Amino acid sequence: MSYSFYKMVHVLAIMMVFMSLGAIVVYRKQELEDTGLYKFIMKVHGLGMILAFVAGFGLLAKLGVAASLPSWVILKMVVWLCVGGSVVLVKKFPQKWASVCLGMLGLGSLAAYLAIFKPF
Repeated sequence: MSYSFYKMVHVLAIMMVFMSLGAIVVYRKQELEDTGLYKFIMKVHGLGMILAFVAGFGLLAKLGVAASLPSWVILKMVVWLCVGGSVVLVKKFPQKWASVCLGMLGLGSLAAYLAIFKPF
């Protein structure tokens, strides 16, 4: 598959992750009961995380750096683990939704910076 294909899937997956995080924040802030909708949102989040991971490694393979991972890739993986785990923070501490949202904005910005500039 082409570099463009992997990049498109990667961006789509990132949109899925952040869209589902926003939906989870709203869901928890409104104190709605766990329903099929919440489960669907969580599935979208999980699928987005998996697709971002797989497409990201496809991009690395196309760049020829998949054999030995540069430091920026390792840091980006740590950032994405934090983004993925943020669902737990929203579920356990719905009153801290603003802090979680700002944190996700910061982590998303850091991930974009690392992918675009590859600083190290």
